[in-house]
Amino acid sequence: NDIILNMIKFFKDSSNILYLLRIIKSLNELTKISQTIELFKQDKIFPDFIFYLQNENNSEIQLNILFILQKCGKDKEASKMIIDNNGLQELWTLFKLASPSIKIAAGWTIRNCLASIENHGELIRSFDGVFYLILNTLSTENIDLLAVTLAIIAEIVKDEHNLEILTDLGIVSKISQLNDLDYPQLRKPYCDAIANLLDLPKNQEQFGNRRVMIALKNYLQEQDSELYKPLISIIILY
Repeated sequence: NDIILNMIKFFKDSSNILYLLRIIKSLNELTKISQTIELFKQDKIFPDFIFYLQNENNSEIQLNILFILQKCGKDKEASKMIIDNNGLQELWTLFKLASPSIKIAAGWTIRNCLASIENHGELIRSFDGVFYLILNTLSTENIDLLAVTLAIIAEIVKDEHNLEILTDLGIVSKISQLNDLDYPQLRKPYCDAIANLLDLPKNQEQFGNRRVMIALKNYLQEQDSELYKPLISIIILY
């Protein structure tokens, strides 16, 4: 406890960039201990993390803070603190404008925060241009960025209204045309996204094209336990 609390204090008090980077890397390592996130919440450290995301251009600092927030985003209370301190707004900005590695890290943080909170539909709609950003990012050639985009879609469309909006914008057609679906990191987010998009009956026919069916058949043959739930949902809805 004392080590973690001291590191938090050093982080809040530090102004030297090199020293700050070492502290943030240490805090990132310490998040492997579940107690660390409890202390983050207790010390209300999230405004400081978000401040550095907004104001620090050092990519290593940004990346390590994003890794910290990814883990915190899996905690319901911590994810709410991130959102309440305008963290989600900053994460969407990074997802749109940053370098690929920062985009990917920001994307997984967004996904984890959304998965931790209930009724996030209206919150998503409050961010201007998010749906078009998601659609445009599906065109990326970066497999890891594509994976996190699909994971975000799987969360966003759990809201009925957002499902309708993205469907009307042509998301089913975009996902149906994706190539390179054999990459392991795409399997689960791809299946999750399709399973949740199929909750809208009119999407079921569009997802019946040969490319999608071949990909899903290959995934079934992998016998990956992580894929059982979304694949069963897809089979039932088809």
